[in-house]
Amino acid sequence: ILHKTCIKSGPNYSSFSRLREGDFLQSPNLVFILYMKFDCNLVLYYGKISIWDTETSGKGIGCFLRFQKDGNLVIYNQYHNVVWSYD
Repeated sequence: ILHKTCIKSGPNYSSFSRLREGDFLQSPNLVFILYMKFDCNLVLYYGKISIWDTETSGKGIGCFLRFQKDGNLVIYNQYHNVVWSYD
């Protein structure tokens, strides 16, 4: 549901399948932002307030979030090892 309710955004945006460090998705009403931070933490913001995160800060570098075809949401580090997943 998340990818259906968000619009593409961010400086390196290429598809809905992956968010790299510094990339984000923003809701159409501009209220919610899902941001892949440079410290490997995925954070959901309501305006400027952090309302949820993956608690993966400092667990890797070169991390990216992947929306997989099997429906899983996974954060990988630069070695493609799983840092966090939700299915």
